[in-house]
Amino acid sequence: MEQSRPTLRHDLVWALLLGGWAGLAALSPRRTGALWLSLPLVLIPLAWWMVSGASRWVLAFLAAAFLLPPLPLPWGDAGPHPALLPAALGLWAGVARLPAWRIRRNFLSASLVVFLLALLLSVPAAVLYSSPAVALGSLARVGLFAVSVYLFFYLADGPGRELAPERLVRLLFWAGTVSAAFACLDFYFQFPALARFAEQFVWLPGGVFRRAQGVFYEASTLGSFCVFLLVMMASIAVLQLGGRLRLSPALLLPAAIVCFVALILSFSRAAMISLVVALLALLWLERKRLQLTVKLAHWGAAAL
Repeated sequence: MEQSRPTLRHDLVWALLLGGWAGLAALSPRRTGALWLSLPLVLIPLAWWMVSGASRWVLAFLAAAFLLPPLPLPWGDAGPHPALLPAALGLWAGVARLPAWRIRRNFLSASLVVFLLALLLSVPAAVLYSSPAVALGSLARVGLFAVSVYLFFYLADGPGRELAPERLVRLLFWAGTVSAAFACLDFYFQFPALARFAEQFVWLPGGVFRRAQGVFYEASTLGSFCVFLLVMMASIAVLQLGGRLRLSPALLLPAAIVCFVALILSFSRAAMISLVVALLALLWLERKRLQLTVKLAHWGAAAL
């Protein structure tokens, strides 16, 4: 079937633009210049893909936050993070789909809003008692926390409701496990940092080593991240959701071992304590279910 002339003209224009831009990048005398010229060829189609679906930016944001380090650019304490791009596109996706929002009033939503406002109120105090530069840093941190609040409302009450929870949990599981595995390799091989990191060291009999950080700014962040993953995996096991999520014990157990090793190598005592507290709380909340499971196991053993 022959293309119509307007369609053919449209395709030729795009082909010439893309080919000319790629040729310009190839002719750049410096690698950095070629890289900067090549970025739009990747970022523009990726951005279009993310905004064309209601929940695609969520998946891209979480994958970038879990798997990518900050960029080695002179902005902020550690450089800007690639996850900020999906977050910005997510704000656009939410505005473009305003009719899909259904805000529900509940205690959890109200608590998040109140906490965010409390953090925001601390910014004027930083101006009065410190300096505008310190206040600007505080405002940036509040803005980063606001991204997580927006993500919560987008998934709970916004267009993100169409995202299947099973798909979201599987992404958290696989991306988190890969990130934890990289953190273990990071401790063993002591990889050089790609951006500005808070280097934290531990003195061991074999020498002085940098604590495992993975792709995160500091070791304690990696520890808290591993605690989240371990509690999620424990909840899947206790609630017996493995079949529904397509995460069998054969997958959960090795992944939990990897995350636990990464937690140990982070040498974060606060994270280890929080893991114990979280698991005890889970056992207490699901004590009736666990008692029934233990009874069924005893009955099965007696029958054998």
